[in-house]
Amino acid sequence: MKDVIQLLHSYARFRAAVLRSLDIANLSKAEFARITGMEANSKYRRQLNPALWKPAELHQLGVGLGLIDGSSFKLAELANMISKLPDPVRKSVCRYTLLTNRKLEQRSQSPESWQPYEVDKILYFLETMAIQTN
Repeated sequence: MKDVIQLLHSYARFRAAVLRSLDIANLSKAEFARITGMEANSKYRRQLNPALWKPAELHQLGVGLGLIDGSSFKLAELANMISKLPDPVRKSVCRYTLLTNRKLEQRSQSPESWQPYEVDKILYFLETMAIQTN
């Protein structure tokens, strides 16, 4: 369980660094579109609501801004790490985050399909559970 929490903290720090760098860099619409391959309007929507950033988009933006981190790639391991948790913990995580076995399988085959709210909910739940058990 500690490995999952550590992975999610690493990802959260990377996400925060990318979003800070995006604010500091003050990219033009053209630069943003070139780096991310997304429309310029996407930048505006995501600045208003950072929860819209998908992990794959954050990784692409991070690389474009010169921030290199393996935590985005390690999200590929997250579904397998959750599957290896003890049954009661795994079932609780899945129930809390509304992840089904089918979704976990999909996330393990396609790590870029993780939704930002799923990652945040897993981290929150596991941290809460760790505090309660200590």
